[in-house]
Amino acid sequence: MLDTIKLKIESVVLDSIYKDAGIRSLLKSGNQYNDNIFRQEASNVLKLFRNSGVYHFSDAALGFYVDSTRADYKTNVDFLIAKDRYEEVDGKYIKKDYKVHRIKEINVVTDYSYTKKDEAFKILICTKALTFYRMTN
Repeated sequence: MLDTIKLKIESVVLDSIYKDAGIRSLLKSGNQYNDNIFRQEASNVLKLFRNSGVYHFSDAALGFYVDSTRADYKTNVDFLIAKDRYEEVDGKYIKKDYKVHRIKEINVVTDYSYTKKDEAFKILICTKALTFYRMTN
């Protein structure tokens, strides 16, 4: 049976996103331990961060520490979210903080063909952040 559940987010960026989202945890004190619920909780957090612009966030940054050594058959759970990630650069691993990425504009080519890759495009529709092109014939 789950007892105390603590969320530990070490990254200020991730903590802010999580708090602003107002997510309700699937892990509830008093519920029976269920591995599928833990997996779903991790999946929800992963989707939240990626959909919020933290593209390099992976499930490797998530961890559950489950303390089942208590004599009263209750289990404390710490849900841990790492502060940073490692990126490989020239064979070396470098620590990088998580950051939110923003998309400024999107270009869509509606009838692109690799054989016509050197041909010019014609703008069909253009808005502030979205432009649709087609190949000129």
